[in-house]
Amino acid sequence: MLGSWPRDKLVAVALLITAMTPASKVAIAAIKREDLLPDQTGMTDFMRLQFGLWDGNTALIESCACDSPDSAAMMLIEMTWTALSAVHARGD
Repeated sequence: MLGSWPRDKLVAVALLITAMTPASKVAIAAIKREDLLPDQTGMTDFMRLQFGLWDGNTALIESCACDSPDSAAMMLIEMTWTALSAVHARGD
């Protein structure tokens, strides 16, 4: 899908949101923060494959201020949820 891996967490979140269907965006926004993890949405698998989290994308992991691919994935999921929840709350 991507020509290169995102190296910055904000770029990764934007790409993740762009890849989601409108229905997925609404569904993610409706999840309670405490129910985000473990990830039941498939976002973690998408990031592992498309963002290179398990294939050496240390720049993205460091951008998340994390020390492992899994903790970076969790942070990106939470950031995505935060962004979608804000949009959902505004009614955009």
